[in-house]
Amino acid sequence: MPTFIKKYEHMNSHKLEHKFIEEIENFTFSQERLEQTLQMIPDTGRLLEIGICFRETIDFYREKFHGDCYGVDISRKIIKNRSIDFTEAKVCDVSTEDIPWENNFFDVIVCNEVIEHVYNTDNMLAEIHRVLAETGILIISTPNLASFINRIFLLFGLQPLCTEVSTQSTHYGNFLRQKLVPAGHIRNFTYKALADLLEESGFIITTQCCTSISSKKLVSCLENLAGKIHVSLGSNIILGCMKK
Repeated sequence: MPTFIKKYEHMNSHKLEHKFIEEIENFTFSQERLEQTLQMIPDTGRLLEIGICFRETIDFYREKFHGDCYGVDISRKIIKNRSIDFTEAKVCDVSTEDIPWENNFFDVIVCNEVIEHVYNTDNMLAEIHRVLAETGILIISTPNLASFINRIFLLFGLQPLCTEVSTQSTHYGNFLRQKLVPAGHIRNFTYKALADLLEESGFIITTQCCTSISSKKLVSCLENLAGKIHVSLGSNIILGCMKK
């Protein structure tokens, strides 16, 4: 989710940035998501975080990770405000540009809640593959279109969670969803679709888990229970990957 402001074919990314940046800066990752990510991160090396909106993420990873931390984001404002927290942070649109480091540079790349905002996912994954070390780890997460909760919603003709049909509000088509400013999701993944895309991009999945999305306790418990049955039923998919 951090780097959500991507270039659409007929839209200016900077206009989207002004619209969504204030809302996204107020977003926080759940403790559960951070802890699951932390378990996959090594103790040292070079770490690249793609999308660096949230100070809480890199600070949390440093509880375990003691190497050099790098970051990229499409927003110049975010890079200016956050660069002090990193060894080096650079402006980069991962949808259309090369990640500005050399081949095999990073030991771990964290791409949490980003891919659903990216127009050209193939370019992003190709660049991640290029700059990731041969024995490096990619940690990637995204909401699951085919979660158990979403399957129930679709059964009753309701819009699934984390899908967006407007730039104004998230509640259209589902009276149970909160009326929030959309985050800019333009890609929706099932577990199978994400796994297939990663395989075609030269990765193998080594670790997988899922977390809840809802802040409502009852719904969150249902999400977690479904995810324990199988990751393809979970609400938020987190995958640890290596190069083939």
